[in-house]
Amino acid sequence: MIDSIILNCAYIILFLSLAVRDMLVLRVVMTVACICFISFGILSSNTSMISWNILFIVLNIYQVVRLVLERRPVSLSPELELIYDSRFKNMKKRDFLNFWHFGHEICYFKALVCEEGKDPEQLMFLVNGKADVTQGEKLLTSLESNNFVAEMSYMSDKP
Repeated sequence: MIDSIILNCAYIILFLSLAVRDMLVLRVVMTVACICFISFGILSSNTSMISWNILFIVLNIYQVVRLVLERRPVSLSPELELIYDSRFKNMKKRDFLNFWHFGHEICYFKALVCEEGKDPEQLMFLVNGKADVTQGEKLLTSLESNNFVAEMSYMSDKP
């Protein structure tokens, strides 16, 4: 009798999990259902059910830990916070930080960064200083800090 109640509780929890939209809550609910299935497996001496649900619990716990770690708040250095606020506010801070770590710092001083008619090799972001955009000898504009350099030609693949 008790084993039937535990089994039905497991199925009810499993059924209710279909309504859960948040992945973290879903993993926790699925773990509870697995615990009920293990309890039933113990009462009915069903080692196959016990083994499979232990595996499911291990996988769910791993995912719960991963999700909790992903949801931790991200703190940025003051310099990165200014950069984030200036151009990347529409991204989540964690995504911005991942994006930022793809790049590397290059220092230029009175150097030609990209040339008209040539494809830029990389997307550049001006962190400090300024860059003049010229066409021939004519100054078109000056870019201040927190601006992309040559982003249009890089993104459009047209010099």
